[in-house]
Amino acid sequence: MTTQTTAPKTTGATPTGATTGLIGIPPHIGRALATGGGVATIASTFLAWTWTAEFPGDLTVYGYPGGLQVLVLIAGALTALFGLASYGIKGLRWLAPAGADAAVKFAALAAFATTWYTVVAISAKLGGLVNLEPGGYIAA
Repeated sequence: MTTQTTAPKTTGATPTGATTGLIGIPPHIGRALATGGGVATIASTFLAWTWTAEFPGDLTVYGYPGGLQVLVLIAGALTALFGLASYGIKGLRWLAPAGADAAVKFAALAAFATTWYTVVAISAKLGGLVNLEPGGYIAA
């Protein structure tokens, strides 16, 4: 008769420093990067994204988001709020009572898609990346 002396590996248990996801960074670093990215996205919407008003929405004004910048502003604000809620900040716990990780990922993806759609559309319509202003570069 043979006796087994080693315990079988349990599935689902991840070590403390484990990397997960598409990029493979620890969850606490990913959460901090997403929250910081949401704040940077909000800040970028208050800067001009192009120098000419030929692009629809007039993205040339500093301090006043217009056109697609408003969508990017909302997505960035949601990303930052869900990121802060994932840390368990007292006034934001109600925002994601079951956990905010999926909400942070979805809001960050929405901000990413809207931002890059706008940057590519500006570049295509106006003739290159040279037509972007600092707000467009920060957002991208």
